[in-house]
Amino acid sequence: MAHEDKTFQIFGMEIQPDNPDLTEEELEKLKGLMLYQSMLFKASFIPFVKDLMEMNRIELSVDPEAKVSEWALRAKSALNFSTFIETLGLQLFSSAVYPGEQLLAENEFFKLNFIPARGKPLRALFHIGGYIPYSDNIFRLLPERNFFDHFIKNGISVYEMKCKCDKKNYNPGLLKLKLDHIIETVHHFSDKAFEHNSHQKMILEGYCGTGINTYTSYLADRENMDRKFSLITTFVSPVDGRKCNIFTEMFNVLNSLHIFSAFDVDGYSLSTALDVVQERVFEKTPLGAMTHGWKNKEYANIEKIEDLNSFQRSELAAWYWISLKHGSYYPISADLYRFYLRLFRKGIGKDGVIPHKYHGKILNIKDLKETGIKVVIFLGEKDNLVAPKTADIMETLLGEQCVKIIHEKTGHVAYIFNPERWESNNKRAFQPGIIETLLKYSE
Repeated sequence: MAHEDKTFQIFGMEIQPDNPDLTEEELEKLKGLMLYQSMLFKASFIPFVKDLMEMNRIELSVDPEAKVSEWALRAKSALNFSTFIETLGLQLFSSAVYPGEQLLAENEFFKLNFIPARGKPLRALFHIGGYIPYSDNIFRLLPERNFFDHFIKNGISVYEMKCKCDKKNYNPGLLKLKLDHIIETVHHFSDKAFEHNSHQKMILEGYCGTGINTYTSYLADRENMDRKFSLITTFVSPVDGRKCNIFTEMFNVLNSLHIFSAFDVDGYSLSTALDVVQERVFEKTPLGAMTHGWKNKEYANIEKIEDLNSFQRSELAAWYWISLKHGSYYPISADLYRFYLRLFRKGIGKDGVIPHKYHGKILNIKDLKETGIKVVIFLGEKDNLVAPKTADIMETLLGEQCVKIIHEKTGHVAYIFNPERWESNNKRAFQPGIIETLLKYSE
């Protein structure tokens, strides 16, 4: 009689009833997978129920005699919106270009673009590019909503170090990108920028996950970087990563799935893990997109890109940016994954040591005192990804050399999505003003 194979699988693991004992590693993997499934269900089901309740509320408010035409309108809007994300959203996303910009340098991973100030140049800002979820194309979101426009309008030229990332195709080159490549590119490109800027000192700037590289790059070659920069500034960037709960949870989820730090992490897994901990899974599904369109019936009247109003342009560009399809184009290399895992689990403690050695050299925040360079940190009070307390350690380590500014009612991408808040005469303007602050401390 043939032997009957009673082996069965749970989440991809083979279990034998005659030998049910699991190894410690298998048990941890099973527990992690079950926890992930529970979190995934919660992140999908609860938003789905909330959307159903909202749709029901809308339906009850509709005049019974107009329900048929109302349903037809909303159905068309639902179909339109889900389609527009990958058509109009793709076309709009990262579409900002600037008069007179030019390519100054490039290597395997990055390009260096020069964006000239409008009018008389007062300063120059060197923007550090690098890996962030969904790509650093976000800084060029839209012609009317982008990060660099505010600087060039106010006399600050921009040297943009940007990843060579295709916004509509998978980017396998990112799998070779290491932290040391970023540091070395900053050194090389900033040499080029410094020469191009007539040897005038610049502002070194990073946003979100690239902010930590203002410190790693500067500390890896203090003498040469001090020659080129008068100020370090970061926007919503994690320093003591242990205090950034959502990112910490994201890495815990990835590790619970046994996507260990020894391996590259595909963009889909990383984006999904981030969605799970933020309970945003449902809206990323086709049904979630259609539900959003149903609730916002104005999309029924859209036929071409010119029909979109300002809010709709921003909304579609943003939905494409954070879509699972687009997010899957940007894997993170094992080297960078290990670094960010250490940053969000170990952080930067009272010893000031950054959890990375550059060619065997210890990088310590305290060593910024040797040059005395000023550090200005901008944070958002309502940032759910990078809590303001992540930068408390910088004040402890640097004292008055560090200026920490927390902008009220400000989220993680507000500096990109809310251009009106950069205007000093706006009632919701950032206080203190960003441009004024940078000019003051970079003198």
